[in-house]
Amino acid sequence: MGRVAFDAPLVLTSDFLLAAVFLQTHLDALRGTPQNGIYPEFSKTTAPTLRYNTYMFDLRKTLRLWVFVAVVSVASSVFADEPYQGRLFDAHVHYSHQTWDVIDTEAALRLLDEAGITAALTSSTPDEGTLKLMHEKHPRVHIVPFYRPYKENKDRVSWFKNPDRLRSAEEALESGGHMGFGEVHIHAPINIADEHVEDLIRSVADRGLFI
Repeated sequence: MGRVAFDAPLVLTSDFLLAAVFLQTHLDALRGTPQNGIYPEFSKTTAPTLRYNTYMFDLRKTLRLWVFVAVVSVASSVFADEPYQGRLFDAHVHYSHQTWDVIDTEAALRLLDEAGITAALTSSTPDEGTLKLMHEKHPRVHIVPFYRPYKENKDRVSWFKNPDRLRSAEEALESGGHMGFGEVHIHAPINIADEHVEDLIRSVADRGLFI
């Protein structure tokens, strides 16, 4: 699937900041850096197993990050010459099953357009919701489809150990209809220290898709 360029700023949500902190923690653990309460131990098979202290994150560092983000956000609003009036890229949209009977695809895209959204990074439970929005089409709103490996809400706590969900993800991404993989819930780094999950992530990277 080809890359698409958008004439709109990228709006990062708080979820991206939390993801950045979480991923950095996991990377530090895999590199052998005893940071944020996580220490790796390597078995004879070289597969990392992670041992946790009481707290996964350094609370003071996390709070400083949030304070910095808040100050920058407020300052950018106060000192801007004029309020931003351009189009937006919404980096976090779900069109999941519980929404379908309340807001149809036409109305959903109309609401995004009225909010000034040029493009929306979308993942849904199940993936059918994302496909519904894609097939509806809209002259001003482009859906950026990401594959979420959930068939139902309870999959958020078990997708990484469910062979059917992992296999479905591999098949869906192989079809070329998605630009990335996510949003997924990991909960703890040890949940992705599994060869099947690692194979899936490696496959996503090899295809040049986003995570």
